[in-house]
Amino acid sequence: MGELLKGRDGTKMHNPPKAVPILGLASDGHHTFLTGGGGGSTASKEVPNQVQVHSLDEATGKVVTTGTLNTEKSVVVYLAHVPSNGFWLAGLGARCKVLEIAEDGCSLKEICEWTCEQKGRAPEVNVARASSSGELVATGGTDGCVRIWRFAKARETPTLHKACLEQKNEVLDVDFSPDGNLLVSCERGGPCRLWDTSSGEERSQLKYERSGKPLSLKSARFIVHPEQGTPMLVVAGNVGPRDPSYIGLFSTDGSKLGEVQVDKLPITALGLDARGQLAAVTLASGGAKVYSLPTLRLLKGVKGVHELPAPGVAILGETVLSAGGDRTINLLSFSRSGGGGACATFLYMCILIAVLFVLVYLTLRIGLKGAALQQGSKGEL
Repeated sequence: MGELLKGRDGTKMHNPPKAVPILGLASDGHHTFLTGGGGGSTASKEVPNQVQVHSLDEATGKVVTTGTLNTEKSVVVYLAHVPSNGFWLAGLGARCKVLEIAEDGCSLKEICEWTCEQKGRAPEVNVARASSSGELVATGGTDGCVRIWRFAKARETPTLHKACLEQKNEVLDVDFSPDGNLLVSCERGGPCRLWDTSSGEERSQLKYERSGKPLSLKSARFIVHPEQGTPMLVVAGNVGPRDPSYIGLFSTDGSKLGEVQVDKLPITALGLDARGQLAAVTLASGGAKVYSLPTLRLLKGVKGVHELPAPGVAILGETVLSAGGDRTINLLSFSRSGGGGACATFLYMCILIAVLFVLVYLTLRIGLKGAALQQGSKGEL
């Protein structure tokens, strides 16, 4: 079952049974989420490598851990949900697994597995994401090559569709456009690249700069413009390892449409909801924040909820889930119509002061009026 505790700034913390350091986290957007992690190949007996299934009741804030899949000597570092078929992608070592929650809603089943990273001394998958149809899956990792895989059938091992031009730096993130025609990738220390999913050819590069300095981009995700229906990119990064972090909105031609400074320190992870209307981040400072899209309005933020880096973040309903090396899952509840943060607090204080001023003013007016009437009555007597 696990234990639910009170966290900082009104958050809640769930301590899963047999808790391990958490490296991957993904949600179906409704009530189920998965976490993956462990102690690695050398400490798998003391700290087991595993994927756990959890369910969240948002009304009560209660989390129940319903099942665990042991991944032996390989630790899962990345998880993603595939909405089109309900499957889950797990990256571990040089391989990718497709997982499915069993009919009982508790245990996990392995559907298939294949090797994604091929070069280097210890190749490792950093990210695996599916297209909206679920037919294509893109992977990226330490060997610097973005690969696109095609599923002939949902439960069969995919075949390599395209291997995009190999880069010098490792791939940190990938995502498909809503129509599946474009793929965006982020590489360590480099720009974002847009790929044609049919040909595997690079279409363009996206560079995010501030004051003439390029940002080191951590993550990039596609969303759809709510009015025009065109794809946009949500990009997160920072200039240096100790510099402020930003989220920027870009068109696919590289034009910047908006940005917001997130924190004085870098972003650890970025996660979007299934509709592309919300963006949640975890921070190197230990905090977490959630923004509305595409307005980039801060809905809520908290500080110091994680003692160690939290590479796992996802959104489930109106709850931000975050997890990391401290082995706990933090739950940050928010309102989509809210405006959390300093501005909202300042506005609240201004309203409160105004109300108090009016009450004091009315009290004094009534008191003076009463005194005047009392004196008038005495004069008549």
